[in-house]
Amino acid sequence: MASLADILARQKDVTGQLSTQTRTLALGFLAFAWALLTANADPLKTMAANAGQMLPMVLAAVSVLVLVCDWFQYYFGAEVAKATAAVAENAVRHEATFDQTSLNYRLQWGLYYLKLALLAVGFALLLIIFVHLFRTPAKSSAPSGASPPPSAAVACVPVCCPQPIPPPPAPVCKPKKSGGKHRPCASGPSDKGGRPGS
Repeated sequence: MASLADILARQKDVTGQLSTQTRTLALGFLAFAWALLTANADPLKTMAANAGQMLPMVLAAVSVLVLVCDWFQYYFGAEVAKATAAVAENAVRHEATFDQTSLNYRLQWGLYYLKLALLAVGFALLLIIFVHLFRTPAKSSAPSGASPPPSAAVACVPVCCPQPIPPPPAPVCKPKKSGGKHRPCASGPSDKGGRPGS
């Protein structure tokens, strides 16, 4: 059976390692979000365009909050240790226990669980970003004023397109023989009586 001292030492070791991993992951999330926001070369630029800017910015903000919570957790933890050490110095046997009802102690553990919750949110955002990064971009529709492609053009078949009536052909007449000579055909009314020439 483990003693209380061993349990507290084990708890301190596990929470310390977990805090170290949390800081490392938060810094990795922040670097990843920064790379997406500042991408200016393909293929990362095209992939970042699929994810947009809002998700990487939220991921960067969550990562910064994780680091801030981690820093304040250790700050309040140091204050708890300082207060407990002062109590132990004034004790007869120089021993003391942590005051679990103090504000610093509660803030220390509250920030510890808060940074773990924020890190879980960061994991969820990272998963969503990865889904957007590797999705196939949708094809943009053609503008309203653009003409359809040749393959989609509809042939215009006139239903009733009357053709213009051509003028009647000119009259063809054979010239009459008169005295062994050909007389030209009259093409219009003559000057005499308005009749065709005979």
